[in-house]
Amino acid sequence: MLKFLKDSKVDFTVRCCGVSSIPCALFFLTRSTNRTYSILVKEWKNIEKLLDPFFTKGIDQLSMVDALRILMRIGDTLNGVRNHERLYRYIDSLFPAQKIPGGLEIWAFDLFEGKEVVFKEGDDLRRALKISLSFPILYRPYEDRYVPITWITGVPEGELTVLFDVKKEKNPPRNALEYLFLSTTARTKHLERERIKKAKSLRIACTSLSPVSTTRRAYEEFSRFFEEVVL
Repeated sequence: MLKFLKDSKVDFTVRCCGVSSIPCALFFLTRSTNRTYSILVKEWKNIEKLLDPFFTKGIDQLSMVDALRILMRIGDTLNGVRNHERLYRYIDSLFPAQKIPGGLEIWAFDLFEGKEVVFKEGDDLRRALKISLSFPILYRPYEDRYVPITWITGVPEGELTVLFDVKKEKNPPRNALEYLFLSTTARTKHLERERIKKAKSLRIACTSLSPVSTTRRAYEEFSRFFEEVVL
C-alpha cells in the first residue's frame, strides 16, 4: 500500500496502531519500500516471538483467556505474561533514537484519561512504538497507562481505512471468563465498525500477517481500491 501511494506521488498521512506501526515506521524512516520489506522479512521471526501466539495471526481469544487465568492465579495481572523490558530492548535495537517523521501518526489509548492519544511528527518514535505494541495481558501497559487502540477502538480515524482480516477458527466460549473476554472484544469490533462507516474502507483477507504472505495481495487490492474510490 505504501509502495502504491509512493509510486502515485500523492501527498498522504498514515495513521497506524498495533503491529502495523512497525512497517509504517520503517517506511517513513527509510523512505524505501524495498528496504522496508527486506527488514520486515528478516525480522519477522523476531516479531513473532514477541507477539505470538496472540496477535501475529489475529487475536487468539482462547490463548488470551488462558494467559489471563494464569496471571490471576499468580496475582500479577498488570505485568502480562511476557517481559516488557525485552520488547523495549527489541524496539531500541531495531529503530534509531529519532523523532517521528512527518506524515506518520501512531495512535494509542490513555487509560488514565480515557481517551485516544496521537503521537506524530516531533514525538519520540521509540516511545510511541513501545506503547503501540504493549498489548494488554501480553505486556504491561506502557508507563502503566498506555495501550494500543487496537484493544479499545480498533482503528484510527481516517479518510481511507485498510484492515487485514486474518482467517482463524472461532471456538465457542467455555466459561464465564471467556464470555467476559468475548464481550470486550465484541465492543471493540462495534466501535471499529462505527468508525469504518465514516471512511472508505478496504478489508484484505489473509491467513497470516507475515510480509511474505500479505505484501503482494495488499498492493494489488489496494491499488484497485484506490483507483475505484479516490481517482
